[in-house]
Amino acid sequence: MQNSLKQQSGVVLMVSLIFILMLSLIGVSGSQVTSIEEKMAGNSRDQNIAFQAAEVALRAGELVIFNQTNKTVFTSSPNNNNGLFLASANPDYKVESTWTNSSVAVTTNIPLVASQPRYFIEYISDKPSDPSDPSSTPASYFRVTARGVGRQDTTRVFLQSYYRKIF
Repeated sequence: MQNSLKQQSGVVLMVSLIFILMLSLIGVSGSQVTSIEEKMAGNSRDQNIAFQAAEVALRAGELVIFNQTNKTVFTSSPNNNNGLFLASANPDYKVESTWTNSSVAVTTNIPLVASQPRYFIEYISDKPSDPSDPSSTPASYFRVTARGVGRQDTTRVFLQSYYRKIF
């Protein structure tokens, strides 16, 4: 029996240490992957919140046009008039000052956003409502541009829609 103990060289110890090292590496890489996936899910959620906020602002702008009885409010000033523009004013939605100085905030308090969504409306032109009949009642065309912000102010979504109305 003593003879068999002398022949042991500690191979089991080395194999078990290598096995523990491999399990540790798998555990560390698994936790890193989980952390990255968690960040991706959070960013996706933030983007979705910003999109929903922009959608609310877009619908609010379209409702303003829907409730108008005439288009004179759009022709009274070539520049900002409470978020209403002539198309010739050409507000740039990519510039931050457009959103702080020349847009309208949605009055509904939207939860989970860093700042309330905003919109502005541009009156584009009038065209015949029936292109085949130039004498038909003209339709007015508008462009609504909306900006929504997610939980972080750096997550922004811009949406635009075109709206046609016959006054």
